[in-house]
Amino acid sequence: MTVSADLDTGRVARTDPNTVQSVLRASSLLDCFADGRRDSTLTELAAATGLTTSTAYRLLRTLTQAGLLWREPHSERYLPGPALLRLARSVLDTGDVASSREVVESLAVRTGLPVSVAVRVGDGVETILGADGDGVALPDPRTLPRLPLHATALGKVLLAYAAPDLGAAGAEPGAAPGDGWGDDRGPGDGGNGAGLGVVSEAGPDRLPRFTAATIASRADLAVDLSRVLDRAYAVEDLEYTSDRRGVAVPVRGDDGRVVAALGVVGAADVLPLAAVRRTGLELAAAAGALGLPRSLVGRARAEEVTAAVPPPHVPR
Repeated sequence: MTVSADLDTGRVARTDPNTVQSVLRASSLLDCFADGRRDSTLTELAAATGLTTSTAYRLLRTLTQAGLLWREPHSERYLPGPALLRLARSVLDTGDVASSREVVESLAVRTGLPVSVAVRVGDGVETILGADGDGVALPDPRTLPRLPLHATALGKVLLAYAAPDLGAAGAEPGAAPGDGWGDDRGPGDGGNGAGLGVVSEAGPDRLPRFTAATIASRADLAVDLSRVLDRAYAVEDLEYTSDRRGVAVPVRGDDGRVVAALGVVGAADVLPLAAVRRTGLELAAAAGALGLPRSLVGRARAEEVTAAVPPPHVPR
């Protein structure tokens, strides 16, 4: 981790009376993440910038409150925050599929896990962008089997935030609640799973079970969706396949509405429960950098306006 040689904050602040030294010092902390380092501790950042620990702590706390950095509460390590990533996107993003794919591939490389961006289509979850754990993009994610809403982290995000059903007639990305949304509450207000159309053979209050851990009760699912809203990420704990775990977060459009979900999935030993919270934070930061073109999000609807959606049943 190195700070740019061009950024001598002390010298610049002393020679130019129109500069604010604290801002220059804060920028030197942000510059520590420019070499690709994923996270750093207070001690590491102070040493890299030449700042005292107390000064670095105050600046890092301010940067965290501004959303430019993110502090992982358990390890106390700092990561690039959503506001920083949104700023980078505003400069670099051209609003095309290539830029969104780059974010997905980069996240896959950093986590070592398969990454998916998905939307709701009917009673299922359809992947629109994806990359393997080595960062190689999926050639055509739409060929992947549909995933169930209630048994996957991606689906729970789409339900909890009342993301639009892009397979419903009249539903468009950014549509007002009531035009294909899961219930009568807007995105970000939280859904309750009322729009979940899949019904188990066991009865209208039951949901299809895929493993012993699948949430098969609508009442239990409503409780889990409330947890999703509280922590801002969803967890799939051996619920779709018995040996895999997933984490997902909402992806918002330019108007603030949730239009998709971003998630990772991996073997239970590769993605242990102890790593779920940290993974959720990293996903949320990446979601802030995603700029999904309207054409990409709306592509699923064009193929599914009148088609009936079969219940997903093929484990990934």
